[in-house]
Amino acid sequence: MAEGICAGCGETKRIKSRGYCPACYVQWKRTGSTVRERMPRGQCTVEGCEKKAHGRGLCDMHARRLRVSGSLSDPRADNANLRSNHALYSQWQGYTREGAYPMIEEWKRDFFAFLSGVGERPSNSHRLYRLDKTSPMGPGNFEWREKRAAPRHDNETQTEHQNRYRRERKATMGTAMWDSELRRKYGADFGTRELQAMIQAQSGVCAICHSAEVALSVRGDLRQLSVDHDHRTGRVREMLCLACNSVLGDAEDDIRILEAAIAYLIKHKAEPGETRFAPRDLTNTAPIR
Repeated sequence: MAEGICAGCGETKRIKSRGYCPACYVQWKRTGSTVRERMPRGQCTVEGCEKKAHGRGLCDMHARRLRVSGSLSDPRADNANLRSNHALYSQWQGYTREGAYPMIEEWKRDFFAFLSGVGERPSNSHRLYRLDKTSPMGPGNFEWREKRAAPRHDNETQTEHQNRYRRERKATMGTAMWDSELRRKYGADFGTRELQAMIQAQSGVCAICHSAEVALSVRGDLRQLSVDHDHRTGRVREMLCLACNSVLGDAEDDIRILEAAIAYLIKHKAEPGETRFAPRDLTNTAPIR
């Protein structure tokens, strides 16, 4: 190719065809013109944005916003401050954490949809609860409940009142957790109320040996009677002491094993006055050193 002045760029270059250099000729073939549109480089052209521009004078964020919504302004900007300053916003954030609280997806995605559903908090002492614990929180499955502190007694100081409230709350929470554990293990129809009613019906004694519980817990206090249930069906039977309940558990509720054990004890029953070992005379025994 002979050199000459390009009819497109005006520079002295090798001329390929129609008086254009190779670059101008390719540009003319593609667009029909040799004029090249150069995109601005440098900072994003949106006022207040200091990010680097990549195309059409826009940064990646504003280019994506323009492509998705057709506008460079943030559609959430007007609601951002209102949302973050709202009294329920931090509570909603705790609900939306993964695995934190079951909630419908619409309320998880949009704070204002959540706020529109539950409404404003009636007072600072109100808390949000689900009515049906097996379903996620959503329309018709929530309730505002007031959290009331224990009333202050006469001649009771503020510190004494706070300590008493903590003790009562701890006892209440322990009872609630125990009730939930009972219903989880033995069914929704058996909780702490049914447990206490069964103990009272048995007068606080074991249904087999008719004796009160004598075993101690790990804390050193007297254990409560154990809940005996059918391990196949899960049906609650009666209250037993730890010893009797352990016997049934070790025998795996097999009547044949228990009958064989009874026959074994009858077979080897000691006669009246019979002793297994003759008593030893320890008067002349040397002390153990």
